[in-house]
Amino acid sequence: MRDNKVCFLTSARRHDDTRIYYREAVTLHKAGYDVVIICPDCQTTDSQGIKFRLADVDRSKHWKKLFLNPFRVLGRAIDENASVYHFHDPELCLTGFFLKLFGKKVVYDVHEDTPRAILAKSWVPAPLRGIISKLFEGFELLLSLTFDGIVASAEVVAKRFPRRKTITVGNFPEVAEFPSVIPDFEKRGHIACMIGTIQEDRGIYDVLDSARYLDYPILLTGEYASEQVQQRVEEESQDLPLRSLGFLERGEVIELLLHSRVGLAPMHQAEHYQMNLPPKIFEYMICEIPVVASDFSYWREILEDSEYGQCGICVDLEDPKSLAKAVTYLMENEDDAIQMGLNGRRAVLERFNWENETQKLLDLYTRLLPLQREEAPQAEASSAPQAL
Repeated sequence: MRDNKVCFLTSARRHDDTRIYYREAVTLHKAGYDVVIICPDCQTTDSQGIKFRLADVDRSKHWKKLFLNPFRVLGRAIDENASVYHFHDPELCLTGFFLKLFGKKVVYDVHEDTPRAILAKSWVPAPLRGIISKLFEGFELLLSLTFDGIVASAEVVAKRFPRRKTITVGNFPEVAEFPSVIPDFEKRGHIACMIGTIQEDRGIYDVLDSARYLDYPILLTGEYASEQVQQRVEEESQDLPLRSLGFLERGEVIELLLHSRVGLAPMHQAEHYQMNLPPKIFEYMICEIPVVASDFSYWREILEDSEYGQCGICVDLEDPKSLAKAVTYLMENEDDAIQMGLNGRRAVLERFNWENETQKLLDLYTRLLPLQREEAPQAEASSAPQAL
């Protein structure tokens, strides 16, 4: 009898989250593990045999979810009786702790520096952010001591956890997911795009302000973080060259990238952003798109001063005209834009790709759950099912 069951847990992310599904779950499935994903929006089985199980969780920004969701996900997780549970949301630390009490192996996948992220959360009352940040930092570290593995998305995140059980697995694009031949830059429309969740601290209002100085269209794709953000964007963009395409499936996002000339990543000056590049920057780069991003010193090392050459332009978001000027420059100076795009793609192909990260994840699972070998399933192209 096989005992290779791995159960991913998320209460806040979509079933087809890029890191959870397309990268980690598919990688483990191809290696021979039986993979289940407990998520808030889907219950089915995909074409490869990865199973999705629906958890009835609260996805609002209300504080009560922090007390309800860990136990709702826990009940669903216990039903699966997996050998390893791999959770992706900090609010599920308590879920992981209880699973340890049941004798299960638990992995905590840390996407960001949550204590620092709390300081920028608009739904947390401003006077309480500091104390809540410190309390959570202690709580998270204490519970992490009981877990069997920590998977951090960046070195700056990994430094906060016990070294002996922590690995860094970068959230980089899978090269195989993108075309081997990228469409000619000259044949693309004069379009700037911004992919990912549409929210204030990810620069949507800065993009709105900059659009007033632009003659080129900006296309957004992703879910709105709140109704308030959506209402403001829709109201203020009516007379601007900015349009939201709504949520797109993974293949549609890649198609948009292949037809864009500039990729935007205008993140705010929150500490947890400054030392951790968002995955979309590398997705722009692999599609040979020059990047316009916030001017953080670490980001500048990658985008303007790296060994691969300049891959984009870093701008000061305090001046809305600076983002507009950078976009305009790249639209009107095609040779420079093409070279930045080529530099960025080379950087991803040689260094910042999922293929380079895969073995670190597999090594962790070899230690936690050595495969009881049966014939491994044939690798198929990943095709995520639709949400409910």
